[in-house]
Amino acid sequence: MRLTLLAALVAGLAAGCTPARPPAPAVTAPPPLAAAAATFPLDGYLLQPAAANDLDVVLDRLTVACMRRAGQPWQGDGRNEFDLLGDRANRFGLADEGLAASFGYHGDAAPPPPPSPQVRRHLNGCASEAAKTLGWVPAEFAWLRQLYDRTLEQAFADPRASEVTARWSSCMTRTGFPYARPADAATDARWSGSTRPSADERRVARADVGCKDQVAFTRTLSVVLAAGQADAVRGNQARLDGFRAMAARAVAKADKLRGDHRAPAPGGPEPVPPGGWRTEHTGA
Repeated sequence: MRLTLLAALVAGLAAGCTPARPPAPAVTAPPPLAAAAATFPLDGYLLQPAAANDLDVVLDRLTVACMRRAGQPWQGDGRNEFDLLGDRANRFGLADEGLAASFGYHGDAAPPPPPSPQVRRHLNGCASEAAKTLGWVPAEFAWLRQLYDRTLEQAFADPRASEVTARWSSCMTRTGFPYARPADAATDARWSGSTRPSADERRVARADVGCKDQVAFTRTLSVVLAAGQADAVRGNQARLDGFRAMAARAVAKADKLRGDHRAPAPGGPEPVPPGGWRTEHTGA
């Protein structure tokens, strides 16, 4: 359902530096073709994609440097902890016909193998040290993601979601794929036996996206989610404002730690100290 989350976030972190609060956004349905890229009330408190990328890279490199000082062979897991673009595009399930045709439901990369217990002991401490260096509070980010997920769960539990899901199921049955819910299609056991999508999986995925378009699945759930998130913002305004201010400070600190050199190559002589690397920016 995430977001862990494939379209641009629009609210700037700079807004968190001022005490003014924007008016509550109107609860309206976006056009069908833009629904997957729409922004919702809680999106205004998340990082912009470029800032999230920089924060993730700097946190990872600080952690790697700490692990090297501890003599631990850990180079990072290669995953972006702030995959906000992916989270947002898939908030209502697979929604892109091109991705469905090419990857089926195999769009997410396989998770990396877990570190050994010894590495994990050092990793926890090094990750905490990296976060403290930037003033980043992971627990607050986890809270915000949980709040976001809770609003999604509530949206899917709404009677309007049940009604549009039933219409989606009827559409899928007519195409020869009788699934009750989109999640049932995405988690069909037949897809888990391979790291690559089968022809059947791609056909089901394309039908899934096509039926979502036909019954206005994303459009309907967007209306429900927007209303639920507006309520969530009103009920958590002070904590959300605090998170946004904290995140702005952490991103600014990460930006200052950038330098003109990349992180040291694995096996190099000495780790480059903070300030001796440059994060790669994304224009997303």
